[in-house]
Amino acid sequence: MSLDASTSPPDRAAAVHEAAFTASAVDSVPKREFVSLRTRPLNQPTCPQRVTRRGVAILGTLGTKTLGPGSGGSPGPGLFARGSYGQQVLARVESAGLYRAEAVFIIPMGIALFLLGSRLLRAGAFAPDPHGAGIRRRLMLAGLGAGGPLNLLSSYAGPRWFMVDRYVCAPLVTFGLIGLVTTIVHALPARPGLVRQSLTSVGRAALSCYVLQNVLATALCYGWGLGLAARFGALRPWWVPVLWAAICLAITVFATSWLRRFDRGPVELAWHWAWQAPQRGSTQRGSTQRGSTQRGSAQRGSAQRGSAQRGSARRGSARRRSARRRSASSASPYASSADSPPNADSVVTTR
Repeated sequence: MSLDASTSPPDRAAAVHEAAFTASAVDSVPKREFVSLRTRPLNQPTCPQRVTRRGVAILGTLGTKTLGPGSGGSPGPGLFARGSYGQQVLARVESAGLYRAEAVFIIPMGIALFLLGSRLLRAGAFAPDPHGAGIRRRLMLAGLGAGGPLNLLSSYAGPRWFMVDRYVCAPLVTFGLIGLVTTIVHALPARPGLVRQSLTSVGRAALSCYVLQNVLATALCYGWGLGLAARFGALRPWWVPVLWAAICLAITVFATSWLRRFDRGPVELAWHWAWQAPQRGSTQRGSTQRGSTQRGSAQRGSAQRGSAQRGSARRGSARRRSARRRSASSASPYASSADSPPNADSVVTTR
């Protein structure tokens, strides 16, 4: 659509909006056309709508690049299905902004799902009573009855349904699985068996299992691993549930075996250690300072006690010397009669 004087304001706004979000036409639109539209028509998108549409366009481009056939140098399925590890890392570095653009949807969707989960908890969806059972049935009906077929359809529809498959089907199926798993758990006997203990272990090491499933899936499907995505691409999506079941079994066995020896998963242990590292540093510094203070106090106390003991010893020695001098001065040099000198009378009488 051309922009001239005969163009009506709504058509002008639509044309400008279309040109603004088309990468090849942004530079060709004169700046005066944007400046002249200071008064927004009623049908011109608002700022949130523009942000949403731009996010949809970016994510559509991301889905086409990663899932669609490669053309014009864009990374197609061969990048991840047949490319080496270095090539995949380089592609992610070069398209870092494009890959991180998904946060425009991931963060709001995560917050919304968190709030919906809290609302379900307050509504009693997980309670073992008829009210909770009714909520779970509605969740399974909406999530598995509607989300399951839609997810199957989007799996066959190709890259054009990337947004629906990732941001519509996934939350729907998630709520259906929540209702199904909770119903199964309430139907199990009170004493936990092997299945429940295994699932409990996976829940206790959830972050480790999440990292492990990504490592296993990429090692099995990507080109730097076994390359199953390229080998069984014609059988999609039927081989994907089989691989999913095998990975689930592997992470369940890993979590159960690991937690028999440790109280947390490996990633949880590393996270806990990193979280407590500043506290340990401050505790060690405090203990070192307390130890130095105690050693200094002990040294000062021992020095004071030594000085006091030496002073007492000197005073005792002085008192003993003084006592000996007093006793020596008070005693006569002729203490016994045998030692007394003879007097004159005795001398005369003897004579």
